[in-house]
Amino acid sequence: MTGVDSAAFVVCDARGVICYWSDALASLTGHRSEVATGALMDVFIPLEFREEHWLGFRSAWQDNFAHFLERFPDGSFDVPVLCGDGSSREMKLRISIARDANDLAIAVVASFEVLAQ
Repeated sequence: MTGVDSAAFVVCDARGVICYWSDALASLTGHRSEVATGALMDVFIPLEFREEHWLGFRSAWQDNFAHFLERFPDGSFDVPVLCGDGSSREMKLRISIARDANDLAIAVVASFEVLAQ
């Protein structure tokens, strides 16, 4: 695989709905793309982190990701990711913000990389 086919990433809208789930991410997490696509991001967020995640997610959209980018200038951070078998894996997420012509956020693209154990 090369290019987009080999990249483990998800695209989410402002509601936190998964718009696209790559095949590479399906292989990495065990969540099939046809199940993840259309679901909330809760698919890959461990239960104990969901409340904190949604507070931050909503806040980021409210200020067009200004505070998020101040806190994470390169858009990356390490998080546990819930896998299809119920286990969690530590991964590095790199967030990119898709913007419209008026510089307003319209989608979030998150790429995933497994951290060395």
